[in-house]
Amino acid sequence: MFFNRVTFDASGAALSGTQVNAGIWNIGQGTLAAQRVQGNGLNFQGPTGNLAFTTLNIFNNSGTGLLLTPRPWAPPSATWPTPAARSTRPPARR
Repeated sequence: MFFNRVTFDASGAALSGTQVNAGIWNIGQGTLAAQRVQGNGLNFQGPTGNLAFTTLNIFNNSGTGLLLTPRPWAPPSATWPTPAARSTRPPARR
C-alpha cells in the first residue's frame, strides 16, 4: 500500500490534528511465502497528521515492511510531534 503526501486528521476540514484511528490492518495473510505481499508492505511518502493503529501486521517479501519517508523539511525525530509543535509549511528560503 502506498500513501503519497497525505494528511491524517479526523477533524475533517478543520485540520486540528485529531488522531485518525486506523483500527486493525493486515497486509499479507501470514508467514508462508505464498501468503506474503511482494515488495514494500506499507509505504508513507511525506505524510502529515496523526495516525494510530490498534494492530498493524505486515507480511511481505523483497522490500521494507513499513517505510516512512518524512517531508523534506521535517526534522528527523524518533516520535511524531504534537499537533501544537507540528508545522505544515516549509521553512522560508533565504
